[in-house]
Amino acid sequence: MISLDTLWRDKARAAFEKAPPYDLVVFDEAHKLSARRNTDLTLDKTHRYEMAEFIASQGRHLLLMTATPHMGKDDPYYFLWRLLEPELLSTPEAFARLGKTQRRHYLLRRMKEEMVRFDGSLIFRPRASKTVEYR
Repeated sequence: MISLDTLWRDKARAAFEKAPPYDLVVFDEAHKLSARRNTDLTLDKTHRYEMAEFIASQGRHLLLMTATPHMGKDDPYYFLWRLLEPELLSTPEAFARLGKTQRRHYLLRRMKEEMVRFDGSLIFRPRASKTVEYR
């Protein structure tokens, strides 16, 4: 296990490039792998994203994990998906054409209320809310 903030630096990256390929690379806090398109259509990628892109280009299997919800910004969301299938999702338009059924092939989303232990019991208590009136 290594931090992306360490890995993108020259010395660590050189060692990583010489390492044998991994079967699976897991990116926790994947929402920090950010890239966006500027108004002049140039790309602005963080070092973290560039390193993830490099790892993805090696044909390694990726698992992107985050508990941070999608904030409605199209570019950062698209660029995360692009790490998974750079050729299939080469443009935002190609991503937009990817139907819900196809997206389900790549995306697993679990809500807190759905989380259960191995015996089937709930991990988190159900939420209880009520409206309280005041003058």
